[in-house]
Amino acid sequence: MRKTLKRMILLLLVSIIAATAPLAATALPEPVAKDEPTPDIAVASPSRLAQPESANTGMEAALITAKSLIDIDDDVFTDFSYGSSYSNYETMEGLLWNFNWSSTDVDGGGYIYATVTADGTLINFWKYIWGEEGFGFADISKNGAIAIADGFIKKASPDSFVYYKAPDDVRIDINSSDYSITYYANVNGYHFETAQISINIDKYTGEVVGYSTNRIDPGNYKFEDSTGIITESAAVTAYADKIGLNLEYRSYFEYDSGNLKVFPVYTLSSYNDKYISAKTGDVVEYVYDAGIADEVRGLNASAAPAPGMAEDAGNGGSRASLSPAEMTAIEQAAGFITSEQALQKLLEAAELTDLDIASFNDQYIGLNRDWISKSRYFYDINMYKYTDYDAADEEITSVYGRVDAVSGRVTSFNFYYNGYPMDNQKTMTEAQIEQAVAEFLKKMAPSELGKVKLDESRSIIAVPYKFGGGSHDFNYIRYENDIPFRDNGINVTLNEYTGKITGYSLNWYDDISFPGISNALAPARALSEYVAQNGSKIKYITIGEGNAALVYDFRSGEYIDPFTGKALDYTGKLWTDSTVTPDYSDIKGHWSEKYVTKLLDNGVFLWGGKFEPEKVMTELEFLQYLMLMDPYSYYARADAQAYFAQRGVKVEASPDKLLTRQEAVRIIVEYLGYGKLAKQSEWFVYPFKDNVAEEYKGYITICYMLGVINGNDGRFNAANNVTRAHASAMLYNLILAKS
Repeated sequence: MRKTLKRMILLLLVSIIAATAPLAATALPEPVAKDEPTPDIAVASPSRLAQPESANTGMEAALITAKSLIDIDDDVFTDFSYGSSYSNYETMEGLLWNFNWSSTDVDGGGYIYATVTADGTLINFWKYIWGEEGFGFADISKNGAIAIADGFIKKASPDSFVYYKAPDDVRIDINSSDYSITYYANVNGYHFETAQISINIDKYTGEVVGYSTNRIDPGNYKFEDSTGIITESAAVTAYADKIGLNLEYRSYFEYDSGNLKVFPVYTLSSYNDKYISAKTGDVVEYVYDAGIADEVRGLNASAAPAPGMAEDAGNGGSRASLSPAEMTAIEQAAGFITSEQALQKLLEAAELTDLDIASFNDQYIGLNRDWISKSRYFYDINMYKYTDYDAADEEITSVYGRVDAVSGRVTSFNFYYNGYPMDNQKTMTEAQIEQAVAEFLKKMAPSELGKVKLDESRSIIAVPYKFGGGSHDFNYIRYENDIPFRDNGINVTLNEYTGKITGYSLNWYDDISFPGISNALAPARALSEYVAQNGSKIKYITIGEGNAALVYDFRSGEYIDPFTGKALDYTGKLWTDSTVTPDYSDIKGHWSEKYVTKLLDNGVFLWGGKFEPEKVMTELEFLQYLMLMDPYSYYARADAQAYFAQRGVKVEASPDKLLTRQEAVRIIVEYLGYGKLAKQSEWFVYPFKDNVAEEYKGYITICYMLGVINGNDGRFNAANNVTRAHASAMLYNLILAKS
């Protein structure tokens, strides 16, 4: 009763304020009505409130907006805190209120945070409940989730809702507790991706648990008309001629085999910054405009490392720190330099030999093996000092570095000051800066220097403010066979205020081979093949001064195979579009339709095109199908054998061997961790009337008891091959049992 009364009072306040506050003027084009009515949901519609005369009034208006939109149980979320910030600290404009509700109750408790503008516009919120179950089939349908999302957005952002439309293919993850839907503005039938709203719907309850908008109002832009669009082939030709492709080497570390794979690729020369006009075929440059959400994120200052935590200063991502005793043994046995010698090498390379090491609160020196070159060991060194806010400028507060444990070569270092006095700035010309960097590289990387070129597009000039320290970044890329290998290179940072090199990194793989490129397709031919296979899309981009232009976007996949023009993923394997849900029309009326459809609706599918329910499965296909229960695994589907071996399942993962039902059941039981129990077949009463080999009785019985299999007319037909239909029923029942 008390909760209900609170909400009634809250809604009354919303109504009173909405009736008395002047509406903010917004220049919007004439809206186009939605095709379908939006269902009502149980929240009050907030109004755009006038800019408050005082901070308290602004906070009250923002709080009323938040509580009118977000389901907050006052009896559960009893702890409340708040803060404020500005979207523009230089002008002190754009007051934002940040609210936090939390509960220490383990059962049903959690936290909620929200950001609201002073005029009562919800920017974002997120609600998390402790111990909330994620894995399982959704109780809310996709259409139901979209209807709820539409209703919430219409109330939270009534002025611009008319522009937004849910994507045609809303996906859900079997391991996630909610639908995550991103709405893009739609103008003249084309996406305007600069303006977007993201919303999360609990897949079990239908509650809105997350919302975020970058507050880009499409009504503030002038959009190019959509007539006179050039053909796709004309756009491809224009891109190849005017922007082009880059031939490069890329690499991928295969964790299961421990091998580094290097492969050549074509990449689109534009990094989402240049496009081909869909109307003229000319080059159009994108002008960044991400709205208030990005500015809010920028308010968060970088936090100092937590006490005792070591920051990874290496470029190879070393792991598995060794104990002091193990370090001593390795130093003696392998002839490594000592940790003290490594620290001295680092200080000499960084010209910090006069540094007072004892003044640093946290110090860490660890001996680590490199992930990629497993015969190499490095010392990773991290030191951090806590300083008062009013400490003297130019005091070094942190030092990080990496030193080769055998040669003593320093491969990276960074050190940071707490500030720089504006009246003590060193004056260095561009020529002096370049000379200082060149001399440093001759000393630190003489053999690698002849194989790198400066990447001018990714090297920056000084940042002219006190805490940035006037930094100049120089990024060099490794070249092999006269094409770039961006995964290797050298980075140098020079601080103009002190004249010192404050950052250095040498990322270089030894003992690797680079495939030849003599048979590569010409760039225009490769791009044409790539677009023919993957298509393109036309969309609006911002081009500055409130204008938006129509452009062709060819980006799909990660790279282009230079020999075939096919799309490749980041591992160098053929790319498949996992964002498109297939239309399995061939399962209509089949006994497996119920299972296949439910799996499909929850994002669990493996094949595109037709499902082919009666097609028999190979061992590898079945394993890859089961892996869909774990979409967050870092194992690729091609690594199915390693994935299941890690879980105690012995299997060949053969792409040719057809799988029997009894073998499929064995795999499932071992995957669930009941393999040892299943081997005690004498403990079980076999539930089917047909015969089966003794070694499989325990496995089949356990699967039957868990509801994973049911049989047909009292028979299991264990020796029969598994069809896709059988596999879908097993996977469906397995997910039910697990959830």
